[in-house]
Amino acid sequence: MRIKTLCIEDDLDLSSNIRDFFSLRGIPVKIAQTIKQGLELLKDERFDVCLLDNILPDGEGINFIKEFLSVDEEMKCILMTAYPSYKNAVAALKKGAFDYLVKPFSLQELEHVVSLAIKAKRAEEKQREEERRGPNFIYGKSGAGEKIRNFAIKAARVDLPVLIQGETGTGKTLLAEHIHALSGRGPFIRVNLASVPGDLIESELLGTTRGAFTGARDKKGLFEIAHRGTLFLDEIGSLPLPLQGKLLDIVERGKVRRIGGLREKPVDVRIIAASNRSLEQMVQEGKFRQDLFFRLNVLSINIPPLRERREDLELFISHFLKEMGRPLSLTGVVLQRVKTHPLKGNLRELRNIIERLVLFGEEIELPAHQQGKPIKILPLREMEREYVKKVVSYFHGNITQAAKALGISRLTLRKKLMG
Repeated sequence: MRIKTLCIEDDLDLSSNIRDFFSLRGIPVKIAQTIKQGLELLKDERFDVCLLDNILPDGEGINFIKEFLSVDEEMKCILMTAYPSYKNAVAALKKGAFDYLVKPFSLQELEHVVSLAIKAKRAEEKQREEERRGPNFIYGKSGAGEKIRNFAIKAARVDLPVLIQGETGTGKTLLAEHIHALSGRGPFIRVNLASVPGDLIESELLGTTRGAFTGARDKKGLFEIAHRGTLFLDEIGSLPLPLQGKLLDIVERGKVRRIGGLREKPVDVRIIAASNRSLEQMVQEGKFRQDLFFRLNVLSINIPPLRERREDLELFISHFLKEMGRPLSLTGVVLQRVKTHPLKGNLRELRNIIERLVLFGEEIELPAHQQGKPIKILPLREMEREYVKKVVSYFHGNITQAAKALGISRLTLRKKLMG
């Protein structure tokens, strides 16, 4: 599909240079000098990207972003300005702008931003196509699911920090991956800060230079590795207070310096942070920096636990069953048992229950949350043999069909049945 760009800019020298530059790359650019001309062009044809100058003869571009996107909500709008400010940048992004470009900029820099916009647009088109085929796993059908869907789409359009909070197992990592996929950015790098020893977190994030300490070598940190991509900081509440200040500095200045290094390196990294603890409460307790919380909390969402969105359970159960590729459906009785189970572990616990149902059938007892409840542990070989028997039974003793469903040969299946 051919990419089409609209440039609304009253500086004819700049707009002509942009048109000529992109024309050589096979991207046609139409030029408008006023907001009115731009709206007229938009009503006549569709564009993938709109390059919108902020100061125009008939108004400020930032005030018309929503109107442009109301004509074509799938178009990516990039605001250009010679008078930058943090306040205007945030306002533009919140109005729906894909990016905020400060003049003067090089044509190569513009090309990079346009490329990211096109990637994001294509990713969204793919997402819409998947949604047309059926309900999306991450979202669900409930009001909470719709809220998550809207948040993901809006968050993917901008490069502002994102904060995802929610109980363990609610799908924070899945949502972070989904936002990244829709954004069209480069690599997705995830680090669970709770699992990294405190004395190693700094070197993991910032990188090291040879000789910085005994055994140190030149090594990129995660910020450098995630350049032009997304860095997902899971369990951000586990970050030690001294490092929170360094993280704040990197987020605000967009520069990183390796441990033992003298030179700062610019990095283009989108931060998504997640926590299963309330960061607001941690701020009140003095365990998390307030300024860092404000910087990460630009776009935030709290994913509700499954017990507050039970209308989504059937969708999640169907997804897990399909993902496991198992020939099994749940009876109304078992489905009702799953629906009324506390599910304190949320999606993670639900998946575990479905796996057990697939292995042992519908007669299993759902796990109790009371302390001291004894559990029966079976040898793995015995579990496998029981499952194989159930699959053979499902196919009414047809060894060929059972072997095909299990992805093994008839001979292997016979050995497992006899073992």
